[in-house]
Amino acid sequence: MITNEVTCWRKKKGVSKAHLARRIGMSRSYVTRLEQGNLQPSGEVMFRIARYLQCEIGDVFQWIGESGAAPSQPFYKQPITLPACPVGTKSVTDKSLVSPTAKAVAPSVAW
Repeated sequence: MITNEVTCWRKKKGVSKAHLARRIGMSRSYVTRLEQGNLQPSGEVMFRIARYLQCEIGDVFQWIGESGAAPSQPFYKQPITLPACPVGTKSVTDKSLVSPTAKAVAPSVAW
């Protein structure tokens, strides 16, 4: 879950909800719902808001995780964990994925 300080930064810059909404290409009601915490913005919207308010994304948006506890570092610095490959998926070495007319080519190595 992402929390935000959009209201604080918007008021600090003296910008209305309607003006911010126009500048980021969203509706005023979108900004209201965002400030109330009723929606999670996309990465693109977070970048637009931070750019317009002339601050870092981490200054405006914070990742608090699923448990609600704040992590030890900002969400944009946390390592990305990729899910394991599902069992039974085909790999590139699977013969059914190779064209029957494909020729084996030895890799060229320049020493």
